[in-house]
Amino acid sequence: MTNRKLRTRASNIKEPIPSVQEEEPIVQSETTIASETTPDNNDTNSTVKKQPDTSSNVPLTKSSETFADAAVSGHATSPLAPSRSLNSTDYAVNRMQILDPFSVIINLAILSYKPINTKISIASNKINIQETGMFQALVRYLFQDSKYELNLLYNPIELACEYFLDMVKLNELPKVKHLFERALKGIEQLSITYVDDKVICHCLNYYMSLIQNFLGDVYDENLFKLDSMTHHYKKDLIQKLNERWSIEKRKVISEMNDYLMKGLESTDNKNNKNDKNMNVTCMETFMHDIDLETIRIVYEA
Repeated sequence: MTNRKLRTRASNIKEPIPSVQEEEPIVQSETTIASETTPDNNDTNSTVKKQPDTSSNVPLTKSSETFADAAVSGHATSPLAPSRSLNSTDYAVNRMQILDPFSVIINLAILSYKPINTKISIASNKINIQETGMFQALVRYLFQDSKYELNLLYNPIELACEYFLDMVKLNELPKVKHLFERALKGIEQLSITYVDDKVICHCLNYYMSLIQNFLGDVYDENLFKLDSMTHHYKKDLIQKLNERWSIEKRKVISEMNDYLMKGLESTDNKNNKNDKNMNVTCMETFMHDIDLETIRIVYEA
């Protein structure tokens, strides 16, 4: 594997603060305000129609997006739609979208063992896997989940590859590479699930390229482009998230994954299915405590 140059992340770059021109307040006379808020005395049935506020639902124009934004951005229907987009400037909300890099890879690996049409949602610094079934659409509707939340996987995937596919880490535990290979399979399954959405498929293919860039022999240091979420992944925060993954924890989750991979090659379909479901559940249970720890680290940062 060729030597790779460490990329300077956005946390070390001071971005210029754009100047905001304050709008001149609109002054209304008392008579004007009264006429807008008080019904006409001559018509007791008259009502004042309030114009809906659509300022938060204005879609982004493609001309204002970078290549990375255009590849992964979308407009969720959630009440938090502005904060879920890549152009959000609300740090308090964006902090809820920060994901642990290695947890993203593990959850994508878990997804590879699930049926096609299994989907994911992202909330409170963790990935939730939603299995296919009659209640999946209802749950996603109630929680206002959107397929465009997949844009939040972009930075964590790159960060996980940078740290855990480093030569030193691979020498410590070579089998961790298998997790990233299964993560590729998980992304492929998402591509099948969203086969009719070309923007999402383009986004997912880009994510696969990021992982393959580290797994292959040739490394392209210009493949990853900074986006407007990158600067939320501060260097000290990422260091805390990565370093809590001790060699023992990585070994446990890697051995679970290897056992599942061997089960896929078994000819005993009935026992294989039971073992697979049980071990996938074990991986998900293991990740539950990791997710709680992630929330604590992010909010203490």
